[in-house]
Amino acid sequence: MNYLHQVTRAIEYIESNLDADISLKNVAIQAGISQWHFARIFKALTNETLKSYIRNRRLSNAMDKLLTSQERIIEIAMGAGFSTQESFSRALKKIYQLNPHEIRQLGEKNWTNQKVRIDESYLNHINQHMNLKPTIYQQDELILVGMKTQFYSVDSEKNNIADKLPPLWHNFLTRVDEIEHRIIGNMYGVITQLADNNKLDVKGRVKLYH
Repeated sequence: MNYLHQVTRAIEYIESNLDADISLKNVAIQAGISQWHFARIFKALTNETLKSYIRNRRLSNAMDKLLTSQERIIEIAMGAGFSTQESFSRALKKIYQLNPHEIRQLGEKNWTNQKVRIDESYLNHINQHMNLKPTIYQQDELILVGMKTQFYSVDSEKNNIADKLPPLWHNFLTRVDEIEHRIIGNMYGVITQLADNNKLDVKGRVKLYH
């Protein structure tokens, strides 16, 4: 499986739709990979989440418009996915310490701090020493027991990891002594992708003696 090629296809789709709604589902379809698997591969290849990449590329694209066009700031903000000019201004201020008016006054020649666009040559460069072929091995049978919950991952707009995972592990750890024949020190978070590709099932479990 050529992950570099698949991620490149997805990035080309993102670049062509920066001014439109971009969902993880549609990006993953372009790559031909499941949503959850694509999110993991993208993070491994680029060292950032898909959500942060899209947000930063939109900000960079918006800054190009601030510097090279007379388009109204509110229109640029809306095109970058912000609901108000104020939220757009806060985002720029947080990252670049400048508001839209200040950036526009700088002029194109004085602005160089923009988000690097990821392309196939860039991916090949940063991953030239990385083996992208997965290693598959057979695990001996495990007997596990535990508790479970369902959650949306960090790349989902419904991300609720902070609400779901800490309570799961807290409740599990408070009852772990009730489990007979457990192997001390061995605990697992077992994650399964559900039919809703945006949703995951995680189980906090311990290994038991056979």
